[in-house]
Formats: sequence, C-alpha cells, structure tokens
Amino acid sequence: MLEKNINTISFLTTGIFLVVLGIMLLIRKTFALTTLIVIVGLLLLIRGIIDIFMNIISKKNKKAINIILALLDIIFGIICINNKNFILISIARIAAIYFLFISITHLINYFLYIKYNIKGRLIVFIKFLVLFFLSLSLLINPNINVKYLSIILGIYLILYGINSITNFLSEVIPPSSKNKFKRSINVQLPIILTAFIPKKLIGLINEMLETDEDLSKFESIKKNKKSDLEVLIHLAPNGSAAMGHVEVSFKGKVYSYGNYDRHSRSLFDAIGDGVILIADKEKYIKYCVEKKNRYIVEFGISLTDKEKKIVEERIETLINNNTVDYYCDMQLAEMGKIKTEEFHDMSSEIYKQASGKFKKITSGKYKKFFVLKNNCVMVAQYILSSVGKEVLAINGLISPGAYYEYLNKRFNMKNTNIISRKIYSKKNIKG
Repeated sequence: MLEKNINTISFLTTGIFLVVLGIMLLIRKTFALTTLIVIVGLLLLIRGIIDIFMNIISKKNKKAINIILALLDIIFGIICINNKNFILISIARIAAIYFLFISITHLINYFLYIKYNIKGRLIVFIKFLVLFFLSLSLLINPNINVKYLSIILGIYLILYGINSITNFLSEVIPPSSKNKFKRSINVQLPIILTAFIPKKLIGLINEMLETDEDLSKFESIKKNKKSDLEVLIHLAPNGSAAMGHVEVSFKGKVYSYGNYDRHSRSLFDAIGDGVILIADKEKYIKYCVEKKNRYIVEFGISLTDKEKKIVEERIETLINNNTVDYYCDMQLAEMGKIKTEEFHDMSSEIYKQASGKFKKITSGKYKKFFVLKNNCVMVAQYILSSVGKEVLAINGLISPGAYYEYLNKRFNMKNTNIISRKIYSKKNIKG
C-alpha cells in the first residue's frame, strides 16, 4: 500500500515540477535552459562520485565498466557546469537532426499519400515543411534559435506534466466519480527514447532467465478475473521485430497489421502493402516464441459489455471494409496458381502453423505500410482508441516502445482496467 501511495504522489509532484519547469522555459527561455543544464551537470557529478565510492567499498566483484560509466558521469557533469553554451548549442544541433529525421518521414509519407490518392496529404506536407524549416533554423543558427527550442521544450513539458497530474487525479478519485478521466491519453516520450525500450526489455528478460530468476516477478495480475482483450508486444534480438511489434488479441484471435506481402516490399522492407493478419492466438504465440525466437509481453485489459461490442464492431470494420482476401505463397501453391516448393516466408509459416488468414487493405491511410509512420501501432491504436486507450503522438510517430511505456504505466496504476501483465518465452510456452 505504501508503494502505491508513493507512486501516486510521484505523479502529482512530477506533474507540478514539469509544468513549472515548462512555464519557466516559456518565460525565461535561454536562462531557464542554461540553469537546467547546470542542475543536470551537478546531478551527474554527484551520481558519478557516489557510484565510484560505492564501487570501492562494495564487497561484490568490482566491474571496470561501472568505474568507466561513473567517470563519464563526472566528466560530462563538469562539462555541463563549465561549458553551458557549448552544451546549449549541442542540444540545439541534436534537436535539429531529430526534427530533420521526423520531417523526412513525413515527406516519404506525403509521397505515399500522393501515389495512392490518400486523403489528408496537405496536412502531412505542412508537417514536413514546419519541421524541415525548424531543423534548418536550428542547424544554421543554433545559438540564436535556442529560444525557439526552449518554447518547444516548454510546451512539451507542460503537456507531459498535465498528463502526469491527470494520472494522479485518476488514482485518487474513486472509479464511480471519475468518468471525465476515463479516456486515457498518454503524451509519449520522444521516439529517440522509446525506440530502444524493446532492446532494454530483452536485456532484462535475458538477465532473469540466465540467473534462473522467476519471471513471476515481472508477471502480475491486479484483479482475479480473465482479461477481455490483450495487447501483445513482440521483442526480438534482430529481424522485423527488433524495435518491437504491437498486436491486439480478442476472443482467441490475434489481429496484426504489417507488411505481410513480401512481393510488395521496397526501401529495405520499410514500405509495402498494408495487410491485416488474423491468426489463432495460442498457435501464433507458440510459433513466434519457438520459431522466430521472440519474447512476447502481454497486457490484459478488462472491458465492459458495451466496450466489447465496440471493439468487435471496430475489428469487423477494419478487416471487412476496403479490404480483399490476400493469399500467401503457400496458399497460392495449394490453389495451383504457382509452383509448389518449400515456403519459408513468415506469411506462409503463419498460415501453416497458426491458421493465419490475410486481408489486404485497398484504400485509405492504411493501404500502404510504412515502418516509421503507418506501422503496427497505428492499427492497434485504431482498435484500442474505441475504448479510451490512446497514445498522443506529439511528433507524429508512435513506436512499439512508446506503447509499452504507456501500458506499463497504466498497469502500475490501481484505478485502470489494464489488469494483467505476463511474458511468453521458451521457458514457459511449452505445454
């Protein structure tokens, strides 16, 4: 109970701190940003000194990497304190590169919208222009345009802080009195941070398995009831799920959006025809874990009867409107349309081992899959937003790591309907 109370209070204190910091950045701009850099430098310096001291007095095996990391903290802390302008300009240039990357993804998406006559391309192009010229401005005159970066960062911190305060309110207000907080919208962390969450999770799970630590420390059930809908997040050391992959499971079926037509792929498999996969959940998870060498983190969500009906209608719309049946190579061979041979592509394997069926999208924004925009998360969000589970894409991009961060945060809160969290691995999948 104490841990829950501390967690609840941290939402409020964090939210207030971020809102105040955001307002300071809007009002004082460069001064507030340089002050923040000095504070970060002091914290790094203190942490580095403490880590070295603790490593010296520790009776456990001393690791050289810990000393190196502590020294790096000290060095970077000193640089932050004594070279504020250098750090300020460096931050501006890093932000410029980040905005340039995001703008390029919008430009690619814009050309896809034009090629396939998808509505909304003007908004996509405006996003590209704004981010592109902002990135150029920060690259050309980083010292002069730091004030614009302060404004952007200030607005973001205020939104993130308000989100944290909303989480606090949803925790302290009884469920019967908080209908206005029911819609759960999360302001995501920058994609540069969330993109690597799946990699960190793999390291955590591997560490638990190597030390024979029970995965039940990660797995948990908040309420003694069966979930009505599950969100599956795939983790893989390499391949198509290296940065994570998100799917929705409902009534024993998995619904996944991806580039399942290998013959349509281009730009290093980043672009292809948008295809919906429908597969048997148990068989599919077994295939992904055993054959594709993945871990799967599952979040279980409890729904009301009304919400279940809404989800069912949303899924029916997704797979039956503006779609046609798509047949993988193994199916085409069985139909006599291509030569029979050994098929090892993922779509054929899912068809064979998990009773997979496929629907190709013929029009609309999901017609073309693009890994940095119209990706697996977008369709998962399409289903989940119907029952108030939504990640707000400040920068237009949502990664699987952002969705994990959102679901995990909501799971750790007491007054949410995300009721379970578990891991599928080779250790527990058999049987």
